[in-house]
Amino acid sequence: MKNDVNLALITTYMEKNALTETEFCKKCNISPTEFNLIYKGSLEVDLITLFKIARLLKIQVHELFINNGAKQ
Repeated sequence: MKNDVNLALITTYMEKNALTETEFCKKCNISPTEFNLIYKGSLEVDLITLFKIARLLKIQVHELFINNGAKQ
């Protein structure tokens, strides 16, 4: 099982702002290890890390997740 973080949002942001992984991590105040956990789909991603990323992307945390057809 893996997490359902929408990596396209992160990748698009990085491309639009010409950021490397290292620069993105610095802007979010997260470690490269945390960044790699997200890209590997690990379930060990800390919620605080996701809040930091969402804040940088100027979105709400729930928007970072892929909607798998769940009814709301």
